[in-house]
Amino acid sequence: LDDRRLMAGGATSSDSKREALLVYVLLDVDGVLHPVNEQGAPMLATHADLIARSEADEQRVVCDGTEVGGTVPGEFTQECMSELSRILRVSGAEIVLSTTWRETVLQRNAVDAALRQHGISASVGCTPRLSVLRGGRAAEILAWASEQPAACCWVALDDLDLTTMVRPGCPTLPLDHTVHVDPRSGLTRASGDRAIQLLLQQKARAAGQTS
Repeated sequence: LDDRRLMAGGATSSDSKREALLVYVLLDVDGVLHPVNEQGAPMLATHADLIARSEADEQRVVCDGTEVGGTVPGEFTQECMSELSRILRVSGAEIVLSTTWRETVLQRNAVDAALRQHGISASVGCTPRLSVLRGGRAAEILAWASEQPAACCWVALDDLDLTTMVRPGCPTLPLDHTVHVDPRSGLTRASGDRAIQLLLQQKARAAGQTS
């Protein structure tokens, strides 16, 4: 879809109220910002590069929290990063990390560095870490969402289907808050259009509720 048509579909009568809304993309990395294989490894990266990166990161000493872990060719692909940039530009969203890359300082900083390299602002936060027994990623995202203002707009981009229970009794995400990305391709124009559509619809509703 044309970006102007997407933006028009979410327009409201109050630009100032719409701009004041909090808008976030809950971001996974593997399978979203680069394609992965069935084992979850970056499809376009070499095994040798992944091993070398892992060994190098193991040798890094974290002192003040500014240290940056490594990335390899085949991760954070141009196509996927360009699509993420478009989503953020059209929707006005900021990034909150829900990926497992958020779990160490090195990897979290590596994601932020990759974002900046592609002209995207660094993440503004992370979801909490919860036990898989408490529901996994969907539960982590919902725990984050429960701490946000009522008018907060957000969409999760993930290669996991977060609308389906991982086990009986585990939480799921609402359909209007998630985009299931095909891990074999990562972000595409179609998944980007869907994310923009959902965010703009939420912004329109939230602006109407606060008018």
